[in-house]
Amino acid sequence: MTRYIRRGAFVMNSRGSYKTKQREDIIAYLSDHKDHYFSVDSIYAALRELGSEIGRTTVYRNLELLAAEHIVFKAFSPKAEALYRLAPETNAAQLVCLSCGKAFAVDCTMVEDFTSHIKAEHGFIVNGEKTILYGTCPECLPKVKAEQAEQATDAASEADELDTTD
Repeated sequence: MTRYIRRGAFVMNSRGSYKTKQREDIIAYLSDHKDHYFSVDSIYAALRELGSEIGRTTVYRNLELLAAEHIVFKAFSPKAEALYRLAPETNAAQLVCLSCGKAFAVDCTMVEDFTSHIKAEHGFIVNGEKTILYGTCPECLPKVKAEQAEQATDAASEADELDTTD
């Protein structure tokens, strides 16, 4: 396995693999937002906004390379969109907010109990570092609840309109 040395926002291959400005820009961006997952398009847009002349395909190829080298962690959204973040420093399961994309390490006995149950009862070994639970973080919860209440109100209004036209 290739060894990497972290220095600030930059990662250097100990075998001297080719470093590019684009790769450094991607790693720097992910380092500045290390607790969040991003799609290729959102990383591309952010880098362009910061003045980088990077192409979308270059972002994708570099993210795939960095994921293969375990510098970047690749996961999938519930809609099967590839999402990337700087590799977490822990192998704990993660909680990912569907609203803001922030990731939280969750290292507790309940997760261990769950994975032990899955192994004992179902013969399936869970990979803890790849385990992601999606939901809503405490910061986003009030906004999400307000949106859900608004949608319920809109649906009730539409139902009332249908009742009066019959």
